Amino acid sequence: MKSKLTKYLIEFSNVNLVRPVSDKVRILEIIAVALTGIGKFIFMDYLNLRLVFVVVSILIWFTYVRYRYKNDKLVLKDWDFVQIISNMY
Repeated sequence: MKSKLTKYLIEFSNVNLVRPVSDKVRILEIIAVALTGIGKFIFMDYLNLRLVFVVVSILIWFTYVRYRYKNDKLVLKDWDFVQIISNMY
């Protein structure tokens, strides 16, 4: 098990993106993911607004993915959505 994990991590560390993305975009995406996680605890666990949180999160993330896709058609490949979709069918 450990050797398989090590092999996977070594292969993963050697993967290069199709096109490099700016540090500003990376930081903003990480902040957005962190805010989504924090929002989960605030809206779902503390305020008990599960439906509102889920609907708003889905709409915001879908809008962001669509915006990035319109500006850069290969971004889905960077995020591995193409591979995930092709594995589903």
